[in-house]
Amino acid sequence: MPIPDLPVEVSLLVFKHLGTCRVFREITQMRSVWLELLDVQVSQRKIPIPGLGGRDLAQLSAQELEMCVADALQLRKNWTAASPQPIRRQTFGNGLPGPSQVVSVQFIPGRGARWLLSLTIATGGSWERTVQCWDTLPEVPFCIARRTLSGLRGLRVNTDASHPGVLAVATSRQGPESRECNDFTSPQGFFAVQILNDVNEVLHAFTGSKILTKFDDQRIRLRTLQNPNVAVELRIVEQQECLDSLISDEYAVIMRVQALEIYALASLQAPVLEPISTHSFQWRIDSASIAYQPSLNSDITQHNLPYVPRPLLVQSFASPIRLFARWDMVLGRYGTALWIDSHTEDYFVDAHVVEGQRLAGAMLGLTEGNNEEEQIDLRELAASSHATTVYDLRENDRWIKIAVDDEEGKIALGMADGDISLLEYI
Repeated sequence: MPIPDLPVEVSLLVFKHLGTCRVFREITQMRSVWLELLDVQVSQRKIPIPGLGGRDLAQLSAQELEMCVADALQLRKNWTAASPQPIRRQTFGNGLPGPSQVVSVQFIPGRGARWLLSLTIATGGSWERTVQCWDTLPEVPFCIARRTLSGLRGLRVNTDASHPGVLAVATSRQGPESRECNDFTSPQGFFAVQILNDVNEVLHAFTGSKILTKFDDQRIRLRTLQNPNVAVELRIVEQQECLDSLISDEYAVIMRVQALEIYALASLQAPVLEPISTHSFQWRIDSASIAYQPSLNSDITQHNLPYVPRPLLVQSFASPIRLFARWDMVLGRYGTALWIDSHTEDYFVDAHVVEGQRLAGAMLGLTEGNNEEEQIDLRELAASSHATTVYDLRENDRWIKIAVDDEEGKIALGMADGDISLLEYI
């Protein structure tokens, strides 16, 4: 009987036992089949592909494409579960003498989340800062580069993986201030790629060959490493603290405590740039996290317009935090919102537990609205939902900072005792 004439029930049985049908087995090994599945089930749903490492999909074999589909869907299923289960959990110390705490952790972009940068502060009286780079690929992560810093006035990781400078460090000693662009891929650990002297502002952002600095009065300036002596001021009418920023070749997005500004960077010849779009919030913002979210679809749609719309509220969450409790939040490139809060009463039945932290999160997505009336008014902001995912819990307040790479399925947590926890979900 020809295959198209087989009853559906029989075809399903054959698919379950591919060894009984050479034709069906050959179909499942066709490169075009897996490329189509990858496009429909992964790319069009904006699901990241772990382990791709910048490889061109057009150059991958059928077996490699099959692995990409399986890994992407497996990670998404685990990542968005109510209680994701890490396949690997490691907690390791920083190896520094004396008491310390980790005040910053961040995965280095564009390298498969293999390298993790941590900033540790000594709490025994010296208050020295130490930046370390960790190789997370081995079973037990180990430090491949370490540098102790004095008079630290800023430390930022380059968000552009193609630039030779990985880390920008601003220090102030007894002499002139300096800014260094560092790499760590040599036997001597951290080494300076470029040094900028007599730059007296605080380092705020580092993207490609651009650095963003700010004065004590919250004025911010943009410089290029090709011409660091020329600074362009990104002006705003009312000076406010800059919470976070996103810099590209074409634009800059600046998030302040009560305003969101967008600047066009087509030309950096003028000494002052005015924002091309400004949005004011009714209330002050305590903290912000901005992340560039890549998209394989550049078509003009309602949410991908050729002009700058006002900010669109996607979602708000209830996230209780006790007085003086530690908390943090971060936004992943693929829409993962991750935060530390104090909502533990639903998980710990012991009434004597007065501390505790929850590592919670949710996947964000744009809401569909056909007109302005259907969009949520930011002035009526209220907690509209709760965390859909709880990644971890603890009965004390040791977590300080978090880092996330939702493309590779990794979370890092810096702790108050100097330890670092690494969670992997694929």
